[in-house]
Amino acid sequence: MSDWKNIAKKSERYKRFFFLEKPVPFDELFKNRDIRVVQVHSAEVFEGELVGFCGGFEWKDGQVISRDGDSYNKGMKVLGYEWFNIEDNADEGITIPCLDILVGNDW
Repeated sequence: MSDWKNIAKKSERYKRFFFLEKPVPFDELFKNRDIRVVQVHSAEVFEGELVGFCGGFEWKDGQVISRDGDSYNKGMKVLGYEWFNIEDNADEGITIPCLDILVGNDW
């Protein structure tokens, strides 16, 4: 098992992620969905820990819309992911499904 996967599975932050058998390009894995919030986490290991959170984007109509001014590769390889919900401030009581993804260095 890869170092990053061992670290992730022991980490409180990543232990609930679903880890893929083989990396899959983001735009293939989520091609028929719109996702308002996608948070990118790097699986690169630095000093025995995962680099972790790197930024975020919206995925709409098969396109990446940066939320932080960074550029993102829609074909980045997803190693694992976890869905979570946030409340929509505009519509009280409505929750929005969001996604955390764990990727290599091709984001």
